[in-house]
Amino acid sequence: MYDIVHGSGAGQRLYLTDAEQPISHEGNTYLVTAIEHSEVKASGSLDNTKLELRCPFENPLTQVFLVHPPDMTTTLRIRQGDMNDPDQEFITIWSGRILSFSADNIESKFDCEPIGTATRRPGLRRNFQFGCPHVLYGPRCRANRLARTVSAQPQHIGGSIVTFGTGWHGPFEPLKFIGGLAEWDTPEGGVITRAILQVGVTGQLVLNGVPSDLTTFTQVRLSTGCNHQQNDCQDLHENIANYGGQPWIPLKNPVGNYNSFY
Repeated sequence: MYDIVHGSGAGQRLYLTDAEQPISHEGNTYLVTAIEHSEVKASGSLDNTKLELRCPFENPLTQVFLVHPPDMTTTLRIRQGDMNDPDQEFITIWSGRILSFSADNIESKFDCEPIGTATRRPGLRRNFQFGCPHVLYGPRCRANRLARTVSAQPQHIGGSIVTFGTGWHGPFEPLKFIGGLAEWDTPEGGVITRAILQVGVTGQLVLNGVPSDLTTFTQVRLSTGCNHQQNDCQDLHENIANYGGQPWIPLKNPVGNYNSFY
């Protein structure tokens, strides 16, 4: 049995099984589908425990990744048990996340890694730099996203370009939304987020992916971006106290080959 979670909403979960009939377990119904995984290895080393998942192209899991990858990390949990077990103890034999997806006209393939491998990776080192390295609206940035967010309704949707009406940007300059976020709710109760790559003069926003589950009746929350420099941090977000850059880095090497007196 395969538990797949690709979002925060109740409708962003898949319960699949390769059994001959649906299985009800812990309040969930696992739907019968053609799906298989590679051999689960338990060699004691986390380096060689990657997993490959295969299913037909029309599988529901393929449809999740086909247009645009999920915004959140897609987790996978594989259970195994005996249908004739009166206790229905379906134990977990593998747990991790889906890393990549590829497909042809017949089959889809998903490369997965176990959850334990993430704990062995070294974190990114923070270097001295003029610009701010913090993720906008993240836990270290601490900018007030709600105060820099407006709500607007699309007038036209074509591919990854969404057009809004006059005054969609509220009190902010339209170009300040470059690098910001567009967010909306799905009918299943989930949330879809896209980055804003470009802003046109007529209210056209270019997103970093096709906006799924978005219609002209959907309210979209648009949050301003940031150039990660002092001017936007202070003037736009009023968040200069949390600026993460080092603007006073000396331009000359203090131990360089020059006279420090004249």
